[in-house]
Amino acid sequence: MTNTSRVRLYSFSFKHHQPPADADFVVDTRRFMPTPADLDQVLTGLDGRDREVIDYVRTQYPVVEDVVTWLVNLVTDFVDKQIDCTIAVGCNHGIHRSVALVSLLRAVLPAYAVDDVDARHLRLEPWHLHPKPKDA
Repeated sequence: MTNTSRVRLYSFSFKHHQPPADADFVVDTRRFMPTPADLDQVLTGLDGRDREVIDYVRTQYPVVEDVVTWLVNLVTDFVDKQIDCTIAVGCNHGIHRSVALVSLLRAVLPAYAVDDVDARHLRLEPWHLHPKPKDA
């Protein structure tokens, strides 16, 4: 059977957006990844698509690996059942933590035969201006 389900991943800012209305699941990183005091100094000019930010998030928040594993299990269950899945990941500003988590998830899903993945970063590249945002 051919896999026809589609996975959509969104990162967004709770300060500037509402979670997308079509989200099946909303992950609030503020609950398990508090903003580090040095975030702005360490990551100035970078966002969650940059390797330095992804590595920083993984180092500061070991729970990220468990969250990615949980989300992979969730997504693959939807895909196995031929159901589309939309996950929205938010943080305060939608630049570092939520983008890094979406980037990590996007990067690992092909290893689980999940190939039709659309990742959008609403704060960084609004969909109406950049229909095909860069992604990790």
